[in-house]
Amino acid sequence: MIRVVMFGIGAVAGVVSSLCLFLIHHFANLLALAIVLVAWVGILFSIYHVIEKRIDADRRQFFLILATVFGFLGFTSLVEALWLRYFLIVLSGVCIGLLFVLLLYHRIAPVPVQKSIRRIGMMVWVFDAYALTTTVFAFHLFFQSFPFWALSFLNGIILAVIGSMIWRLYVEGTIRTFLFWIGFVAVLMTEITFAIQIFPLGYLALGLFTTWIWYIVQLFIRFHIHYQGVVWHKQRWFLIVNVLLFAAGMFFVRWI
Repeated sequence: MIRVVMFGIGAVAGVVSSLCLFLIHHFANLLALAIVLVAWVGILFSIYHVIEKRIDADRRQFFLILATVFGFLGFTSLVEALWLRYFLIVLSGVCIGLLFVLLLYHRIAPVPVQKSIRRIGMMVWVFDAYALTTTVFAFHLFFQSFPFWALSFLNGIILAVIGSMIWRLYVEGTIRTFLFWIGFVAVLMTEITFAIQIFPLGYLALGLFTTWIWYIVQLFIRFHIHYQGVVWHKQRWFLIVNVLLFAAGMFFVRWI
């Protein structure tokens, strides 16, 4: 019975999400965007609120759901191929539905399964970081009169907050615990976002390389604040391979 309820709630949230995203792109105007987006977020919050009243739900999970909504909204707006856009619309429903299922299942899942749930949450956060970063670069391309320093600062804040959400999946603590590192990532990624846009690359590539740098930075910060610290001899080859792949990727994308 519990599984039926879990998957039922996930299915409702998923169908609503795919339908709302489809309607936004179908009507494609600001009024429809505002109305459908408010309804979409309102329905998802209502579902979450019902769950929260019955179990001790983790509020960070709703922030993940909310970030995923805006991530898919921004990313699907940048895709020109209709088949890919429809695929992403369906995928948005699957992801958001799965997040609601995991929100419920996390309370009863055995410890090994909880580790897998954390990994899924981390991967969705990384996708959201890429989708939102790509949207920032695309916004700059389409609205060049808007100051890019403000967009860079916004992206730095977004990536710092997402990084803190990932750290809290693995390390116990409050926002105050990670306040220094949140500020560090915000400043660093603001500078990197502002600097990397000088490269003659498309917004998808700029988003990818910026998110790549951010992912490695937040990963090593997570290792650092963990009780084991950074085990450098285990990470040496990881760093070398990523530097080589990053350089090769920049060269390859530059010439295609």
